[in-house]
Amino acid sequence: MNLWLLQVRYWITFNEPWVITHMSYGVGFMAPGLQDPGQGGYITGHVLLKAHAEAYYIYDEEFRETQNGIYEATGVYGNINQ
Repeated sequence: MNLWLLQVRYWITFNEPWVITHMSYGVGFMAPGLQDPGQGGYITGHVLLKAHAEAYYIYDEEFRETQNGIYEATGVYGNINQ
C-alpha cells in the first residue's frame, strides 16, 4: 500500500455534482453541453449517486479499517431553488 493512502483522511467522489447534472446535462451550459432539462439532470444524478455508493462501499469494505477516513460527496443538493 502507498504510504500517502494512510495520510489521506477525507475522500470525495464528486465535487459539486449539481454542476455535472444540471449545468452539463440539463441546461447544457457546460461540457458536454447536452440540453435535456426534462430528464438529463435526473438520469445523470442517478448514475452519479450509484457511482458514489459503489465507491463508498469499496472504501468501507477494503480501506476504512486501516485508514479510518471520512468519505462523502460534496454539494450533493446544490442550489435547489433553480
